[in-house]
Amino acid sequence: MATHAAVGGFVTQVTKRDDGDTDIRICENPRVDGMDRARCIMSKCIPKIPCEVPQVGKPITVKGITRYDAKVGAHWWEINPVEQIEK
Repeated sequence: MATHAAVGGFVTQVTKRDDGDTDIRICENPRVDGMDRARCIMSKCIPKIPCEVPQVGKPITVKGITRYDAKVGAHWWEINPVEQIEK
């Protein structure tokens, strides 16, 4: 199983965290509401690898390292950290 992946879709939410991370939710279409694990993936830009924050509703492709977030309330695959964003 590869640890690097590229995922494309539409930005449906951007959240700046207190720890400096930026969460970017990417879904298969711009009208998905909430974190639908079948249609969305979370991606994270971290302070050590900063990225230009994309606009909600815009299509993007993120490239980076895949991880499974098993913390309470999550349980989804994510790209963390994002190494590159293509708009």
